[in-house]
Amino acid sequence: MMMRTGHRRSLHCQHQQPQHACQTKLRHSWSRKLVLAGLGCSLLLLLPGIALAQQEPLLSHSYTYGQSALFRMNVAGLPEGTAAELFLRVNDSYTESETTSLKDGSAVVARNLESAPLPPFASLTYWWSYETPEGKVIETPRQSFQYRDDRFTWRTVATDPVRIHWITGERADMEQALDVAQVALGAIHAALQTPKIDTVDIFVYPSQTDLASAMQLGGHRWAGGVAYPELRVILIAAPPNSDGLLAMQQVIPHELTHMALFNLLGSQGYAFLPTWLNEGLATYFETRPDPEYAQAIQTAQDKNDLIPLTALCAPFPKDPVRAQLAYAQSGSFVHYLRQEYGWTAVRELLWAYADGQACSTGTESVLRHSLIQLEREWRLWVEQSGKELTEGASPINGGVTLFLRDTVPWLMLLTALLVPALLVMATSRRD
Repeated sequence: MMMRTGHRRSLHCQHQQPQHACQTKLRHSWSRKLVLAGLGCSLLLLLPGIALAQQEPLLSHSYTYGQSALFRMNVAGLPEGTAAELFLRVNDSYTESETTSLKDGSAVVARNLESAPLPPFASLTYWWSYETPEGKVIETPRQSFQYRDDRFTWRTVATDPVRIHWITGERADMEQALDVAQVALGAIHAALQTPKIDTVDIFVYPSQTDLASAMQLGGHRWAGGVAYPELRVILIAAPPNSDGLLAMQQVIPHELTHMALFNLLGSQGYAFLPTWLNEGLATYFETRPDPEYAQAIQTAQDKNDLIPLTALCAPFPKDPVRAQLAYAQSGSFVHYLRQEYGWTAVRELLWAYADGQACSTGTESVLRHSLIQLEREWRLWVEQSGKELTEGASPINGGVTLFLRDTVPWLMLLTALLVPALLVMATSRRD
């Protein structure tokens, strides 16, 4: 019995070893097999994760300002021809989409920026959506970038919250422009009690031609300067010489006023502002007002050709001469309101319009005068402040002069209508 038992053991342990040693070796062998089996199962469980990681989409974009933009998604493991949709959100205000198909693991959308321009310096956010063969809809993470004018190399100088970007010219000039911006922000904040602006980027083009081309390539009408308050971006033109600094003293405070009003009232309240108040305040805060403003008002006044303020509730005229007069009148009218009623009344007027008051009646709720009445007072004020009053002249005399100027045309028309009727009546009596 013992010999047979020993023989059986020798079948499992080919060397004659003690029983406990043989059992230990067997346990180690099975342990290694179990470990290897466990590792194998773990790898099998990890394989789907590895496959998914390999299929994680890679997004990229590129553009040439005013010409073309390209959006690409690379994703592996999807059938050829799988539909993919690109979503493009512009300035957080509207979203466009376009559908394409995967080819060689890539989905590509090319946009012609000549026929479908993007706003200059717009904030763009894009993402893709597609469906897996299992029917699961995948939406990629969102990518954001700014659509800058990449035709130029921009240099930057900054002092919080203002960053000025320029192409040609001396850094010292841009440092002075920073000072202009800081002083303007302080004045606007003190007068209108606007909230502090976090950041503002001012892009200075070296000529009106360069700025005009940037605007036109972006599908916008040319302007001497433009503010995008929702983006905290301002575009201006200033040549790299002494005239450029003078231009920045006018345009930078003007456009910063628009941005400050937007921050104060919000997008909806800002949109409700009458143009004469919005542009009038911006003109008022110009560090160096256009010297031609006063002359434009004087010339129109002499010709009895001032623009009625009610006509300046809407966008200004496109004709350059009339547009200049509109800016001049609006700035002068705001100056009058500030002098006669104070900044408190002006601030109340801003909120009245932001709450939806009509242009012609907003002044009644705050100043207790209609816009037409205020215009008459302003025109008298312009006459008195725009030229030397002769000794002994009084507001009453000026008021009579203004009344006659305003009413004579209507009196002449009334006379022309009444005279034929009176003649008919006189003829019928003789008969």
